[in-house]
Amino acid sequence: MRSSIERAGFVDVHEKTTKWPIGAWPKDKALKEAGLVNIQHWLAGMEGYSMYLLTKFGDPVPWTKENVLLYVAEMRKALKNPHFHAYQRAKRIWAKKPLSEERTVTNEDPDIVKQE
Repeated sequence: MRSSIERAGFVDVHEKTTKWPIGAWPKDKALKEAGLVNIQHWLAGMEGYSMYLLTKFGDPVPWTKENVLLYVAEMRKALKNPHFHAYQRAKRIWAKKPLSEERTVTNEDPDIVKQE
């Protein structure tokens, strides 16, 4: 992702990877709140995402709808268990649009004109 942003001409590109809790298990109040929001996203999207992937690309053969529903039920049960401390890694990337004096002419983008 970072290289795509840089190729698009953005400058001062920053990247940070953080851990987001899934569930309300953290002791820190802010992380607990983030975990509550995050688990709702997981629970809401898990069935559709799993159904698509596993019925199309299951290994060694595509799964049946019933097998996916059983699997998702077990996943939901595990994620709701307060002793199960799950998290996901999230990468944030931010950058700055260059000022006119920071722009350079590149062979890749002939529409950018260097202003003097």
